[in-house]
Amino acid sequence: VKETLEWRQALAVWQLHACVLMPDHLHVLATVPACTNLARAIPDAKRYVARHAGVLWQRDFHDRRLRLDEHYDAKLEYLRLNPVRAGLATCPEDWPYLWTW
Repeated sequence: VKETLEWRQALAVWQLHACVLMPDHLHVLATVPACTNLARAIPDAKRYVARHAGVLWQRDFHDRRLRLDEHYDAKLEYLRLNPVRAGLATCPEDWPYLWTW
């Protein structure tokens, strides 16, 4: 999953900031250029991971656009605390599938 996200970053599909992979979902915080079509980019990435890693994804995805810098900090903290809230880690740094760029 991480390699696929980074490969698409190298292709300028998005600029990654943080990601947390959970047992049943994935959160990504990224800046997306206006030229990126998320309706195409996300399914392409999911399809690639499904073929190469055997991940079964939910059919759709949900995107949220952040308009103010203070929202970024709140979303980053929400993302970081996701494994803690789920009881998978005692602190964000203990979760091996939390990546920041």
